[in-house]
Amino acid sequence: MPIVQVALDIPLSRLFDYEAPTATAADIGRRVLVPFGHEDKVGIISAIKTDADCTPEQIKPIKALWQDVPAL
Repeated sequence: MPIVQVALDIPLSRLFDYEAPTATAADIGRRVLVPFGHEDKVGIISAIKTDADCTPEQIKPIKALWQDVPAL
């Protein structure tokens, strides 16, 4: 299952891993809606990989992948 690394507009200098079953390399730079804490945030896919940096229980699925909007 593809794991996407997402950059979020928050005051932490790190990327966050999310499960994205339909994501491909063409989606790098596209916007996604992801759960973060008690709210949803918009982020940018910065990389796609096959394994996560954390445990599988900590990986949450993305809520939306906007493929109709051009990638950055």
